[in-house]
Amino acid sequence: MSLLRHFKRSNRRKSEEVAKRLHHAIVGKARDPVLFGEDKIPDTFDGRFNAICLYSALLFPRLEKAGEQGQAISRILNDRVFSDIDGALRETGVGDASIARKVRKLGERFFGLARAAKEALESEQAVESLANVFERNEVTSPGGALEVAEIIVQDAQMLPSVADEALLAGKAPW
Repeated sequence: MSLLRHFKRSNRRKSEEVAKRLHHAIVGKARDPVLFGEDKIPDTFDGRFNAICLYSALLFPRLEKAGEQGQAISRILNDRVFSDIDGALRETGVGDASIARKVRKLGERFFGLARAAKEALESEQAVESLANVFERNEVTSPGGALEVAEIIVQDAQMLPSVADEALLAGKAPW
């Protein structure tokens, strides 16, 4: 085995381990009880899916800014998130015949919500813009959109302070 091949394999394993840690951070934060409740995100498959979308939407762009290694980890993390979604669908009884269609539909929702959330977070009135995204996409009820948006914006504001080295080691701020 050539030294270069060994180096690539070692880097891939390291990136997979980092993606695993970041995936746990996303899922852990997406399960935070403060996000769920009466007017907030419903505690359902769709609600948890939306929470995972939101925290992924925060982390993926930050990884992309961390250079080539961050981009590689972002791709592996994306695969891991969708593999997890596939597994969750199968656990709910979705069969092989319809799994691809359902994952594709969820993928479209995932990237649509992520894009809308990213744009809202970049606006002057991030909390209000994000609350509007939540109402439009039925992520929350109108009564809880602002409260959840405030939480997400606070969590988003933590990401720039994370050093690339820490992020590339699998340390998310939450």
